[in-house]
Amino acid sequence: FVIGGLSKVWRDSGKTVEIKPPYTGKMNTAEILEDFAEIQKNTGIYGFCTSKMFSKNILDDTRFDEQLILAEDFDFYLRLYRKIDEICFSDNTDYYYLQETENSPLNVRDEDIDYFSQLGIQIRFAEFLKDMGAYSGKNREIVEKSISNYAYLTLHHSTKENFGQRFRETYELIKEKSLPLSGNGIRRKTVLSLLKHNQKTALFCLVRSYKGAGKLIKRLIKH
Repeated sequence: FVIGGLSKVWRDSGKTVEIKPPYTGKMNTAEILEDFAEIQKNTGIYGFCTSKMFSKNILDDTRFDEQLILAEDFDFYLRLYRKIDEICFSDNTDYYYLQETENSPLNVRDEDIDYFSQLGIQIRFAEFLKDMGAYSGKNREIVEKSISNYAYLTLHHSTKENFGQRFRETYELIKEKSLPLSGNGIRRKTVLSLLKHNQKTALFCLVRSYKGAGKLIKRLIKH
């Protein structure tokens, strides 16, 4: 299994940023796990679909999850890394990835992102690290923070119509996996506390009030 670097090129300015692997040469998979979550968070390199080569027999029946439209490549590679004993890193940046306008916002509304699916990916990330004996220290801190974040976003950006289903799915998943939840700020702490204590009605009212206040503030600013 080979991981190489890539160059991100911005369409409007021609600016190029190189992203190189954290290592060079052959490494045992176990050797890279200690700071796996931190490197993935800072560079995304373990999850990029590009700049990787591997033998077809490693692939076997592993396929992309067609239900995912975000981070599906990271979800895919998490399953492959379980099968690999060694990785060879190359610092060549031979792949060019074209970016849109620098600093431009993504043309995707928060309400259109399936945060519950992203929560599932982070839980699978935690399970991968646990199975590989690396769920501790910085790895655990980063992944648990991400799990809490996606649990919050799942509920905060749920629509009025699907809130009940999303709450039930998220609560049952958190309970089944015995996942710790924590957040910074009163809003996140309150939302996650109500989720942990299965307070659907109170949480629904709270989320709707947050959204109502946000819309009112936007109208006031506009005028």
